[in-house]
Parts: sequence; C-alpha cells; structure tokens
Amino acid sequence: MGLTIRPALGINLSSGYTHTQVSDENSGFSTNLFQIDLGLDFTPDISLSSNIQFDDISDVLGTNTRFRWIITPGTDIFLCITTIG
Repeated sequence: MGLTIRPALGINLSSGYTHTQVSDENSGFSTNLFQIDLGLDFTPDISLSSNIQFDDISDVLGTNTRFRWIITPGTDIFLCITTIG
C-alpha cells in the first residue's frame, strides 16, 4: 500500500507499508515494512532524494539520501549517504 503527494512543482512525498509473510516446512515469519520517500527536483538536472524505512523484525531504522547532478545525458554525478542503526 502506498501514497504519493506532490504539494508543489518539484516536490514528491511518498509513504508506503508492506506486510510480508514467509513460510517453509520448518518455520515461518511475517514482517511489516514502513517507508517514507522525499524527492526534491531543483532543476531538471539536479535532484535530491531521501528514503527512510523501518521493519519490525530487526527494529532498525535505515536512511538513504542521494544527490544527483546530470552534467550531460549519460554523464551523472551521484553522492549517496546511507545510515543503519
């Protein structure tokens, strides 16, 4: 299940929920994953996106932020920062 809101030009805010149930012959588990995404498009060539997610099995909050600059089509510069904890 997910929801995306675009309150203004160049701003995207999304949230999502995923329930997964896994089973095999000996055991099984289920998990819930919560995720929030924020996307900012400053220009058609420069953007910033951030993802925050949490699952209830590991009880860990993780984030990933990416800055993207398209110098020319096919030539991009990325800066990615990921944290888990």
